Amino acid sequence: MTSTKDKLTLQAMKQHDKIHPKFKATTGGGGSGEAGTSKSRLSVGAPSETARRRTTSVLSDNAPKVTSPNKSSMSIFRLVAATRTWQRLAKRKREAAVPIRLENTYQLEPDARTRFSPSKVEAILKEVLESRLRNVNYNPEQCRRVTTDLATIIKNRAKKLEFQRYKLVCNVLIMENKGQGSQVVSRGLTNTDTDSFAAYTYRNPSLIAVANVHGIYYE
Repeated sequence: MTSTKDKLTLQAMKQHDKIHPKFKATTGGGGSGEAGTSKSRLSVGAPSETARRRTTSVLSDNAPKVTSPNKSSMSIFRLVAATRTWQRLAKRKREAAVPIRLENTYQLEPDARTRFSPSKVEAILKEVLESRLRNVNYNPEQCRRVTTDLATIIKNRAKKLEFQRYKLVCNVLIMENKGQGSQVVSRGLTNTDTDSFAAYTYRNPSLIAVANVHGIYYE
């Protein structure tokens, strides 16, 4: 009968064979006790000729096949390209899943260098309206689309001035010019210390255009 110590030793040697199949553990045939254990250890240190042949055949069966350089290079290229693509997709997924959180600045007033400047915005309003409406005749359907385009252009031009922490609201109104009197009023709850606006009126023989931009400081 094999003792408990021998069983544990054989089990450990079998676990070793799974990790290192090159060294096979063989048990003694008929020995018991210390004799069987010593024989097993001896076989691990110096494997028999049969074990060597078996190991050689296993290694020869599992040896990688030699392929042409073109196929191997193409397979490596595809593997690298697929890995990089997977990394880009994983990065995009992480960035979309994790929202960006900014710390509070506790800045209650705008910086003097980035404060909303009505004069700079009025120059943009004048340039855009005069260049876009110089040869335009009043037409209700056409002016409906023109007002939307002008508001988008003016807002994008004003954003380039980089008024930090300011929300910009742009309105454009176009009416027919028949010599009538008109008055355009815009109202809102603003802070006179930080908020301001810019307005400009353009006229040609066919239409009158009024554009204004409000700069609201965002605390």
